[in-house]
Amino acid sequence: MLIGGEEGGGIGIPTHVFERDGLLMALLVVELMAERKMSLRQLTEDMLLQLGNLDYDRRDLKLTAKQKQDFLDSHVDSDKGAEDYAEYFAKLGETIVSVNRLDGIKLDFASDAWLLMRPSGTEPLVRVYAEAATKEQLDALLDVGCALAKGEYGF
Repeated sequence: MLIGGEEGGGIGIPTHVFERDGLLMALLVVELMAERKMSLRQLTEDMLLQLGNLDYDRRDLKLTAKQKQDFLDSHVDSDKGAEDYAEYFAKLGETIVSVNRLDGIKLDFASDAWLLMRPSGTEPLVRVYAEAATKEQLDALLDVGCALAKGEYGF
């Protein structure tokens, strides 16, 4: 089954409807609790034991139109590879394993952390998202991502 989720907690199942359905999600969670005879806390703890814990956050950068265009030119519409970004993340102990430009620029790291910098399609914003094993690592990735998006590293 294919599902999709977003940071606001919405989950969508394309075979059901193409929009998020909070009532369906709540019913599916209650069904899972009943089948496994577990509380929501127990289900969550079990999931974290199986998958591990990753912290997630997002920062929205309000940029001028020029700054946003510079970001697009320097990162999204460029052919820079992992080696071009490596020095900024080596000091954090992170090694880039892939660079994806499907929706902005996403850097995946060997630690299973990731960083995504993507422009808004409607506002002079660049949204910087990250996920990492610790809050400290998460904040460090977001700091570097924001600096890259603002052009502070001379790209």
